[in-house]
Amino acid sequence: MSLMPLFLLLLWMAIAAILRFTNLTLKPLWTDEFSTLVFSLGNSFLTIPLDRAISLMELLQPLQPSPQTNVQSVLTHLFTESNHPPLYFVLSYLWLKMFPTVNGWVSVEAARGLSALLGVLAIPMTFYLGWLAWRSRLAGHLAALLMALSPFGIYLAQEARHYTLAILWILGSLACLVQTTHFLRDRRSLPFWLGLVWVGMNGLGIATHYFFILTLVTEAIVLTGLLLLPSSALRPGLPIASCNRYWLVAVAGGTLATGLVWIPMLLSIRGTELTRWISRGEFDSSTWIDPLIRTVAGLVSMVYLLPIQGVPTAIALLSGLGVGIAALGTGWLMLRGWKQGAILPDDWFSTKGQDPLHKGGRGDRHQGWAIHNAQVGVSSQAQLSLQVLGGYGVTAIALSLLLTYGFGVNFASVFRYQFFYFPAVMVIVGAGLAGLWQQTILDFGFWILDWKVPWAIGLVVLLSLLGGLTVVADLGYQKTHRPDVVAEAISQSFQAPALVAIPHKTHGQTGRLMGIAWSLWQQHPTQAQQTQFLLNQIREGDEQQAIAPLQSTLKQLPRPLDVWRVNFRSELNPLSHTVLTQAGCTPKSKLLSVDGYRYQSYTCQ
Repeated sequence: MSLMPLFLLLLWMAIAAILRFTNLTLKPLWTDEFSTLVFSLGNSFLTIPLDRAISLMELLQPLQPSPQTNVQSVLTHLFTESNHPPLYFVLSYLWLKMFPTVNGWVSVEAARGLSALLGVLAIPMTFYLGWLAWRSRLAGHLAALLMALSPFGIYLAQEARHYTLAILWILGSLACLVQTTHFLRDRRSLPFWLGLVWVGMNGLGIATHYFFILTLVTEAIVLTGLLLLPSSALRPGLPIASCNRYWLVAVAGGTLATGLVWIPMLLSIRGTELTRWISRGEFDSSTWIDPLIRTVAGLVSMVYLLPIQGVPTAIALLSGLGVGIAALGTGWLMLRGWKQGAILPDDWFSTKGQDPLHKGGRGDRHQGWAIHNAQVGVSSQAQLSLQVLGGYGVTAIALSLLLTYGFGVNFASVFRYQFFYFPAVMVIVGAGLAGLWQQTILDFGFWILDWKVPWAIGLVVLLSLLGGLTVVADLGYQKTHRPDVVAEAISQSFQAPALVAIPHKTHGQTGRLMGIAWSLWQQHPTQAQQTQFLLNQIREGDEQQAIAPLQSTLKQLPRPLDVWRVNFRSELNPLSHTVLTQAGCTPKSKLLSVDGYRYQSYTCQ
């Protein structure tokens, strides 16, 4: 047996590792990552004092590992303070114990390294899903390579969050779905081990991220459609054996059982401050197209991305235009691959004779390809796999838009939430390009380009690599929040002492303030030690009382004093301004804004 397939797979994994681990700590920590760090250490946000000025060390104390914590500490604080299932956090706790601290703090590189490593492990699983679906190593390798280079995949892998672990379970669950449909198509009895693995993958997925439930809903819709629709490659007119019906019921019941254990926690977090942000409220006709645009942009960025952030506007516009053209071209190539290029199983090349495309001149090759397609066509294997994975991708996107437009959930607008159909998209793109690979010419209808198609696919790979490098260089998919920008603004006009104040409702706001403090500490440690921080607790229904901690803190601190008010929105914005001016503070800057922050500086004499 040739070692070349294994060598190629290891090469794709090496490329993925280089892209994911390069500049791993370049981007600033943001609030969601602080949640991962604190809970993964078995620490709590509740130990941070509220309503009084605190030092940098008091604010960042939960980032220091403690020998007294254990797995039970992780579970306790996570269940009482957060809204996520525990599997990734427990795994992260065990992972972080293997690495030393950095100046007493948790290692950010180690925390993000776990997610990056899981992203690398997705490469062989993507290959397996591509091979399993089409019995084609070519389809598997192209899907794995595109997964390794994917800008979206690198973006998720460079965050200390649970998305790459969830992607592994999604790949495993989709592999079980594909295998199940192959057994049903051939009217073979479904094996016990397959059902056990499928239930296990689904249970681990739910224990990693609750949005994995969307994967289960999508799979159920796809499988039901394949069993009922007349156009299904499963040939729904034929009866399903009783043992297989019981098998499907058992898998559904087992999966349901793994999800029911989380119902109490899901009910407890419903409508809380931690989840309220995702509700869009009433439909806003002025922004109705934004989720649709973001969905399309997210899909495109799974393969392509060019510098659009941190660059001049002209370059960003040209990059956007280039990405759009590349996406349209790739879409056309994929359609040609599915329409004309049958995805042939690995043994086809050993059983068939000389490729008819290599005979004769250009016209003969074109005619030979047409004859070849008429004789071979798209195999039933390819047709079924396309219906399964293509149906999964389309259904998942439709479900995402339904949640956004039908139920007022701010879902499609959040790029990272597209993770639950990301693996299917990569495998579908890889398979489409694999089908195209069999051609040696591109027929545009009105003229024929006599050009080796692998070079066209090579161009797709090169552009995808540029997208991956764009993310690594922080010129695309920058962090959702930019505390480093706020910290730099504080540093540029710094006059000791200083106070940074933010309203507090949940540990989400604590994480925002920690982001500013951490970035300031990394950039200017002396200034960070001369800065104090205030988590101004907000009490609903009494705005005047809500601003009282800021008022009392201003009276206690010595003058002169620089004050930075951050994210005092709605009614608190004019109230906080009034409190500051009454305390003898005058604005030094206008109200500024960056991703995740609205901030303004005052000087108090």
